Amino acid sequence: MPVQSWGHSHYWAGPTSSQVGPPNVPIYITSGYPSWQGGVVLASGFGGVGARLAVWWVQWRWLWRFGRRVQALAAPDRVVVERVIGAMETPVWPLAQASVARTAHTLGFNRPEAWIALHRMLKHDHVENENRFRHLEACRLLRGNLVTSTLSNPECHLMVELAYHRYTVRP
Repeated sequence: MPVQSWGHSHYWAGPTSSQVGPPNVPIYITSGYPSWQGGVVLASGFGGVGARLAVWWVQWRWLWRFGRRVQALAAPDRVVVERVIGAMETPVWPLAQASVARTAHTLGFNRPEAWIALHRMLKHDHVENENRFRHLEACRLLRGNLVTSTLSNPECHLMVELAYHRYTVRP
């Protein structure tokens, strides 16, 4: 960060007829700084106020764009967005993240013999199984309706789950 001083101002002012020095800078402001450097120095005044304003501006623009996108949705879809945000604000959200991370790192879970205990548990829970199989069937139908399957597996399941929440708002 340049410090403004007598020597610094004279350096940027360029040489006079009696001195030999750097070439004359064509654009400078009255303090001796070129305009591009003055913009850098002035924005960082008062210990980073300019940086804080820049962060605030980015956040405000993001919020404005997000609000416009949400307002463009139909009313039932806005309810779904509100439910998603509400779900992420509950204390259950970190537990869900930990559960996903645990299953993602379970060694051998891709082999059928690892599913025996899960299979036994699923066999006795008919209500949950109906929901699971409806979800899987909806994923299969979604992939069948796509001309090209560009959805990843997690994206497909997310779309179906969001569609279920939308269906509960207005079937």
